Amino acid sequence: MTNGINWKRSLAGVLPLTLAACLSGNTQPQNTAIASGLSSPTLPSSKDIAYDDQDLVSLFTHASLRRHEGDYRGSNQALERAYQRSEELYTQRLSEFGSASLRKPGALPYRPNSLEVGFISYLKALNHFATDADRLPLQQREAAAVEMRRLDVLQGEARFLQDMGLDSDKNRDLAQMVVSLFAERTNTELSQGIVDLQSPWLYVVSGIVFEINQDLDSARISYQRALDALPEGDLSPPYSNVKVLAEEGGLRCMQQLGASDQAIQESAFAALAQDGAPTTNSWLIEHIGTLPTKAPLEMLLTADSIQQRLILRPMIRGTDAEKRQQKQQFAGLSLLYSSPYKDAIVVELGDNWSALESLGLTDTIGGGIRLFLDYFSEPQPHHAAKVIDENGALLQSVQLADIAGDLKHYQTLTLKRRFEEALLREVSKSAGYKSMTGGIKLPFSLGGALATFTAGADLRQWQLLPAKIRITPLPADLAGRQLTITRGDRANSLTVPADKRLISIDHY
Repeated sequence: MTNGINWKRSLAGVLPLTLAACLSGNTQPQNTAIASGLSSPTLPSSKDIAYDDQDLVSLFTHASLRRHEGDYRGSNQALERAYQRSEELYTQRLSEFGSASLRKPGALPYRPNSLEVGFISYLKALNHFATDADRLPLQQREAAAVEMRRLDVLQGEARFLQDMGLDSDKNRDLAQMVVSLFAERTNTELSQGIVDLQSPWLYVVSGIVFEINQDLDSARISYQRALDALPEGDLSPPYSNVKVLAEEGGLRCMQQLGASDQAIQESAFAALAQDGAPTTNSWLIEHIGTLPTKAPLEMLLTADSIQQRLILRPMIRGTDAEKRQQKQQFAGLSLLYSSPYKDAIVVELGDNWSALESLGLTDTIGGGIRLFLDYFSEPQPHHAAKVIDENGALLQSVQLADIAGDLKHYQTLTLKRRFEEALLREVSKSAGYKSMTGGIKLPFSLGGALATFTAGADLRQWQLLPAKIRITPLPADLAGRQLTITRGDRANSLTVPADKRLISIDHY
């Protein structure tokens, strides 16, 4: 699974539900709150996938597949090992990476981005709620809270770096790189924080877990941090939904803590104080779909000795849909470098040609240097899910997070940086780093550093993370009653637990 497992086409239209064990895919009501169902025939069994406790992609895959199969303890074991492996890679000495071959694909082990690190604690908490939830509710609730506290520590470290004017993702990347930044470049694209540990929806989930455990002060703080992490200005879904959920949760906690009316009015949760916070007993979280697969954009850099210029062209291949996406990706890149062409980026070297030629430019580039960038392919469409109570009334569900959309947006924001890293990496392989930085400032803004030692695009990721996350607050008066969840032509039922709980369902 070096480049990720492409189950996208086989996953389309399938609804395996994981609800504290998998729910069956029939339309008849279940007699218990938690029912065991059939595994999806299109998802591979975790027993058929090689398990490598040194490979994070393998660990992530097993964690998701075991969760889908109802093996929540096994899923948490894989997640815990993934967390340990992530820490090992983070503290691994740079010299150990430096010994890897520059030309060997996959010479470096996969390192998770900060969002994937956040999902480790998030999914472990959901798995705890699903493990022996009826028999050991208190222990599982407390175990879930422990996971969110570990996430809170990581989030605190990230906030500290931000307060110091440093970006947590950037510094994590720097630990992997062979050289530090050189030449002037902007890093505003790295400070967006939309797909990392500071994602507002993660704080909301932490607040819910703490609230379920009656740790109301910690819950209030998490809801406050969710509001602090939201973008400024007018908000649209899912951020507007997160804002409402955080305000409702924070107000609910303050009221239960016995805060005075004045304290509530002076808090960040005052907007809803007049109407009061709704009484919520449990929450239903739905994971919808999986992330789009990554695809490579191949480009060729050549030197034109007649016109004395560098030319970068895309190598368009694949199906019509793939070709269209590759052209769109390259067109976006050409705009960043003010190229008048959509199918090429031309850099006129002018007076720099002689100096670059003396450094061996023609010998270095030769017949061309191949560059690779990864991008997300088009996502598969997903059927909308509905949650209906016993009376046929539709419960209000809101989108909590758009993981796939945020990741695609983040790729766009970091396109320039990722291209320059790929350019520097591949040219330095041919010319050597010293000759590449011999005092000549190229027209390309050659900033960045060697981010990976792979020769092509690194298409690895935690493939089975949800594309979108929805949440449905379940009022206390629904305890003990049945709900029906429909998606497309499928319907499943569940009984709302009497105690407070965080229920999760995976719609693959």
